[in-house]
Amino acid sequence: MRVSSVCAALLVKYIQQHGEHFTKSDSQLNLSSAYQAKTIRDFDTHIVIPEYGFHDVEHYYTEASSNKWIKYIHTPTLILSANDDPVCPVDGLPIDDVLKNPYIIAIKTLEGGYVSYLQGLWPKAFSYDNIVVVVDYIKARLKQRGVSKD
Repeated sequence: MRVSSVCAALLVKYIQQHGEHFTKSDSQLNLSSAYQAKTIRDFDTHIVIPEYGFHDVEHYYTEASSNKWIKYIHTPTLILSANDDPVCPVDGLPIDDVLKNPYIIAIKTLEGGYVSYLQGLWPKAFSYDNIVVVVDYIKARLKQRGVSKD
C-alpha cells in the first residue's frame, strides 16, 4: 500500500501544478476530490474514470489490462511475477489462460518484481547477473535453439 500512496501523492502534486489545463477544458473532473486521493485507485476514480468515460475502476482496470491478450501470444514468453509486487499483484494473472498457452512460462517468486529481482539487501547497481531467473530462461531458450551450449 505504501507504493500506491507515494504514487498517488506524486500524481496529486502533478495535477495541482497543472490544474489550469483541466479547468480550461470541458472536463467533468472534480479536482477537489482528486486532490484528496490517497491511493492510485482513488486517483483513478476521480481523474481517469470521469475523463475517459469508464463506468468504474474495475471497468477501467479490465480494459487496460493485457490479460485479454494472453491467448494470442505465439512467441516464447516468460511471465515473471512476485508475491510481494505492490504494483502488479500476482492474483491479477489469468492462470487458466497462461496454463493453456504452450508459448508461455510463468514463474511466481516470493519476492521481487516492480523494481526487478535484485540480489542482496542493498544492491549498489543494476547487473544482468542480478536477475538470475531471467538469465536462466534466456540461456535455456538459446540452448534449445542450438545457439549456446551453457
